[in-house]
Amino acid sequence: AISVLTAKHETSHAEKLEAVRRLGTLANLPQNQEAIAAAGGIPLLVALVADTREEMMSEAAYVLAWLAAKCENRQAIIEAGGIAPLVLLLECGNDDAKKEAANALANLAASPKNSGAIAAAGAIPALVTVAATGSPEAQEEATLALTYLGRDSFCMAVAAAAAGRLPSSASAAPSPRGLSVKVRAEIEALESSKEDQKAKAAEQLGTWATVSDENRAAISREGGVEALVRSLVNGGDQAKWHAARALRNLANNPEAKEAILKADGITTLTLVAKLGKGKVKEAADDALKLFSQQDQPGPVGADAKWDPIPAAEPAPDLPNSMSGVSAADANTAGGGRDNIPTGKGTRVAMFSARFDKGPMEEKFRKVFQILLDCDYDVLMVDANAGQSFADLTTEYLWRLKEEQGTLLAVCTKHYGEMTESAYSSHKELKFALDYQRFVKVLPLKVEKTYPPEPPGGPEHEYDKKRLARAYIASVFTPGVVYLDCQDKSDEQIAVEIAQYLQRHRVGTDPN
Repeated sequence: AISVLTAKHETSHAEKLEAVRRLGTLANLPQNQEAIAAAGGIPLLVALVADTREEMMSEAAYVLAWLAAKCENRQAIIEAGGIAPLVLLLECGNDDAKKEAANALANLAASPKNSGAIAAAGAIPALVTVAATGSPEAQEEATLALTYLGRDSFCMAVAAAAAGRLPSSASAAPSPRGLSVKVRAEIEALESSKEDQKAKAAEQLGTWATVSDENRAAISREGGVEALVRSLVNGGDQAKWHAARALRNLANNPEAKEAILKADGITTLTLVAKLGKGKVKEAADDALKLFSQQDQPGPVGADAKWDPIPAAEPAPDLPNSMSGVSAADANTAGGGRDNIPTGKGTRVAMFSARFDKGPMEEKFRKVFQILLDCDYDVLMVDANAGQSFADLTTEYLWRLKEEQGTLLAVCTKHYGEMTESAYSSHKELKFALDYQRFVKVLPLKVEKTYPPEPPGGPEHEYDKKRLARAYIASVFTPGVVYLDCQDKSDEQIAVEIAQYLQRHRVGTDPN
């Protein structure tokens, strides 16, 4: 396909378009991304993004987006002048072209060092516009790009100006049309692995919640309550403080209050209030007091008297209030298995892991048992099942597909490696990719290396083409949010998985 694009003789537009499409079918595999770049494909594709025909521009942007998924290619795309034509495509292309351009910029922005170049090319105002007015697919990609760029304070200021608001200002509420998009962007940032992003997102949601009942309802509808409760469990002290304040400000809205109760927010706030310190503890106490007042006879909803917490002052440096909590302490404070809501009615979920009889397998078998004891429909193949191991794996995977359940991937470094077994974590990962319309994947990050890096290559007995790495890259994309299980007790992990599964109940939209 590259040879068609570099041919010295005259090549028709149709031939070039077909060549780019062939590259698009190859570019989803890491080894092909490297090969396309090595063959000089990046400058050629950048030139085609600047083509005057939208179909060619869109197809070329699609391939560039895949190439930008590989960290080593991002600088080459920027050096080839790739940002400017992508921005132009964002501004002038059709819906499909805007989606592909936003996807490419999101992958470039995944490297923080590229933020300045992307901002300098004028991408941020164009991304803000697409995030507010584009097609749903384009909005999703543009929002992801803005989330990555939001790690840079200058980029965040540019985005705020483009959106017509100042960050963290109570007087600057988003307009009704852009409200849902902006709320979703903050929620996505709240799910980030970066603590400063979590804290800023929780602060912004809390600020919006002080402005109007419409804002509080919108935050609830978009899943903001559940994300804030999760931040109380797995966030740092800054994020916990802002999350507790935001939940307090949301509690006056009946819809949001109901969502807080369903997300087990009261139990989580109680845990933080008992184990927390300083302002983290005070914010959780304030939220619980408001709930207590609203449960007494008297006016509720819009007629209830309350004082929303104003926009936050800088949070103090606090010792981590929940890390290192023992299982016994968590149970005493309300965070153990006795306080996990019943799992009846939640969708099926299956633990997928490397079964090596090591400490990690032992740990997650305990997590599995905790959830099982709380009536969650969880599955985990017994490594000692002998000949029935294959049958159980096949049966469990089929249930995931038929019942639209979740694969709980225990992401050790070598998760997904191809082995002699036909019923390994590699098969489970491949099944999830093949049936991604039906099976959700929740990665469980258990060690520093993430995404997993299963071995492969010419010397590997079973995976000479590094297909396992390709499957990992296809499933664990930058937009997939993982659950950080590092340095957490069995009970804490079970609580967080339960909170996730409570959002995926039988009879509700699995997505």
